[in-house]
Amino acid sequence: MRYKYLIGLLAIVLSGCGSSGNGSSAPAGTELSTPLPPTQGLYQGKLPTGRTVDALILGDGSWYEVYGAPSGAALLVQGVVIGTITASNTASNDNLIISANDFPAPGAAPIFQSGNASLVGPNLGGTLTEGPTSTNFTFTVSDASTYKYDTPATLSQITGSWTGALLNGGPRESTTVNILSDGTLTAASSLGCSATGLVEPRPNGENAFDFSLTFGAAPCAQANETVSGIALTYRLSDGTNQLVASLVNSSRTTANAFFAVR
Repeated sequence: MRYKYLIGLLAIVLSGCGSSGNGSSAPAGTELSTPLPPTQGLYQGKLPTGRTVDALILGDGSWYEVYGAPSGAALLVQGVVIGTITASNTASNDNLIISANDFPAPGAAPIFQSGNASLVGPNLGGTLTEGPTSTNFTFTVSDASTYKYDTPATLSQITGSWTGALLNGGPRESTTVNILSDGTLTAASSLGCSATGLVEPRPNGENAFDFSLTFGAAPCAQANETVSGIALTYRLSDGTNQLVASLVNSSRTTANAFFAVR
């Protein structure tokens, strides 16, 4: 990675989304009608709107995206997109269909996002549409020296203490997550929010983790709620390690993220 996260993603996966803020909905919990061509991996880029984006595509077609604004070497994450990418033709990467929900801010109603994309070499390009606005994009697969999608994740990559932040936490609220060797975890924020959870390597040799958090009572912003999704960890160019988890509640109405560097 060329930067770190101060707050944020990933952006990250769940199979589909719930109802959107405009009444449309992305597919939820359904298998792909056509298998996805080999597009899996982590893609990075910048939209004409100025958003810096990381997008993760899993083997089951799940799409996890985190976006924000760069701040020096870091990325200030402003939102999370969770959905699917499907193929109309297994023999071609020319017509990939994106269907997702954009969670632009903690507590905000999700916005339905649709798109068409194609894969040319290391680049994933196409058009994303939210309401009346369409935006062209080109994302490039991440540098293999910092992240390899096809290297199986192991718990040893992620165990230990991580201090960072939650996307829906306060502006001065730090959060520490402690992950044990069996994948169980505890979390505590500087403002008194606590949580427990579980981390497990994804199946099928993917370099990603299933990640869940169950928050305690107030002052947690999502008091007594469970959020789950996908986490990644990878080495940055300065030698530190990045952890980022993209999470959503069971009703797909609110997204969250935990992000840290050590």
